[in-house]
Amino acid sequence: MKTTNRESIETIFTEALAIPSFTNTETEQGIEAYLDQRIGQIPYFKEHPDHFGRYQVPQDHLHRSVNWALVDKGKKKTVILFHHHDTVDLEDYGSLSEIALDSDKVAEALKTLDRRPDMQEDLASGKWKFGRGSCDMKAALALQLGVLEAYAANPTEGQVNLLYLSVGDEESYSRGMRGALGLLTDLQEKFDLNYVLAVDSEPFESEVGKEKVLHIGTVGKLMPVVVAQGVLS
Repeated sequence: MKTTNRESIETIFTEALAIPSFTNTETEQGIEAYLDQRIGQIPYFKEHPDHFGRYQVPQDHLHRSVNWALVDKGKKKTVILFHHHDTVDLEDYGSLSEIALDSDKVAEALKTLDRRPDMQEDLASGKWKFGRGSCDMKAALALQLGVLEAYAANPTEGQVNLLYLSVGDEESYSRGMRGALGLLTDLQEKFDLNYVLAVDSEPFESEVGKEKVLHIGTVGKLMPVVVAQGVLS
């Protein structure tokens, strides 16, 4: 990956992290506006303004949207890159809540608050990012948007189209992803697309430092609910 693209990804990460986008709140509209503006600056999309936009989530009480962008290489086969842009709130950051959206400030604060050797080693290395949503999901947002920018840089190269999706409400009720189904159908018909692969970015845990985890198959979401109602006695 070119250095310029790496710098672009780092910039996107820092800017996106600083924008509150707490799940199931109106703050999610802030990150949607940022993505729309950022995608609109890419030369390819300046030339093809009908290839990106914000799709209103149907009947959403917070009037949220799904951000989308299509790099059309004149093919039918289309790969989807998607992630969510909402995060959980700042409550568990306690005294660090005011700086929780600034990775550098959080790292400096942790140097005095968390004296565990492994944590201090990570902090000193400069290889880690911190802050609310840094892992879930502003890092994936920056990486996938960086891939979109790079893929759009040369419209004549590439064997497939690339469709970028960023959805909200993942941490709550998945209204963004469920609402995106209508968008996917509309785009499929409008641009004559054949969806062959969808890549969903999510953080993972590994006991091995350099190990990467890739899950292959269909991923669903099951949220069981149990209600216990007492009887007055």
